[in-house]
Amino acid sequence: MANGNTIDLLLQIKDSNPKGLIDVVVNLFPELTKREAETLYWLSTGVHVTEAAKVMSISDETANSHIKKCKFKLNMKSNTDLRLIYNSRLMHLQLACLLNISALVLKH
Repeated sequence: MANGNTIDLLLQIKDSNPKGLIDVVVNLFPELTKREAETLYWLSTGVHVTEAAKVMSISDETANSHIKKCKFKLNMKSNTDLRLIYNSRLMHLQLACLLNISALVLKH
């Protein structure tokens, strides 16, 4: 479980994230609600669900419910599976961006 310093650090990270970051995650996971996607994001950063709940200002039960729904909707069995699918989709997005940038550079 996180101590006060960890939560403070997570809140600083939350405040420094680009405003549209969660919207990107929502677009990567259209199967999920915005809050489910946000919970998945925090889980995928490596924090415990309890820490994610504190950062999101929701109860542990609500955060666990979001994770359970993510698992169901994405057909995953564990939190590790959720982290893997999150990273996989994120890497595909990064690759697509790089390919688009490369194509633009090669055009000119």
